[in-house]
Amino acid sequence: MQIPAIDPAKTALNYHHSAEVEAHGEEHPDHRILGVIVFLGAEGMIFLGMFAAYLIYRSMAPVWPPEGTPDRELLLPGINTMILIASSFVAHNADTAIKRMMWRECEIGCS
Repeated sequence: MQIPAIDPAKTALNYHHSAEVEAHGEEHPDHRILGVIVFLGAEGMIFLGMFAAYLIYRSMAPVWPPEGTPDRELLLPGINTMILIASSFVAHNADTAIKRMMWRECEIGCS
């Protein structure tokens, strides 16, 4: 019985993928951007549907806000909004420091 010789070209990690590429003659396109666009479109449709339902509900109500609705609390949502805005400034400053390779400023901004 004869032992076949191992072809080093076929032992590469992506041999099967490269063989498919050679067989088809081209690589497959990258569909990540299409996925992002479809996701954003789906999220936009969800929000559009919610706003449309709100507007229809509000237009059909004789009095807005309906009777018996408690007053809105603004203190806690206002504090949470300020925290969210402050965190975006911190993240932006850290991102800018990383892009400029200023590691010390990044450590100060992230800690």
